[in-house]
Amino acid sequence: MLIKLSENGLDDWNYAQANNIVIGGYNAKCQGQGRNPILVNPCGSPVYDAGTIAHEITHDRVHADGTLYEEYQAFMEDDIVRNDLITLGYGSKSDLKHDLSVYTVNLENTDLYQLSEDLKNWFNQYEPLYQTPTTSTVNGIKGYGILPALPSPWITDTYSGY
Repeated sequence: MLIKLSENGLDDWNYAQANNIVIGGYNAKCQGQGRNPILVNPCGSPVYDAGTIAHEITHDRVHADGTLYEEYQAFMEDDIVRNDLITLGYGSKSDLKHDLSVYTVNLENTDLYQLSEDLKNWFNQYEPLYQTPTTSTVNGIKGYGILPALPSPWITDTYSGY
């Protein structure tokens, strides 16, 4: 599998193996699906699918309750793996979901209000479906819903990071 040729991808693969996460199969909706089993896009390239696998494994690793914080890390991980593979000569820039230069949110920001706003702004700009009510559509695709920006313990507890 191509995912193992990327350093991050190999870490993701090893995590999946150690945690009995099944990787295989296709999702008829032409999109990735996690968490266990992880299904990939039958319409995607092998490089795109390697990133999708990394994305779905990241959801399991982060455990941030379906928040924008978690989703942002998953998007960043999938594009890091795809970019690694492109650098190695597999695929092309069209396999990226986003260019790595757009991942500018400082996830270590201890100002939780600012971190929350930065995540909302990023998703509004690059992935608006995650900030769209499920009854609404963007470019003909139904929204995923308005996700909370940060895990709920962070809202009431002192930030300690992961």
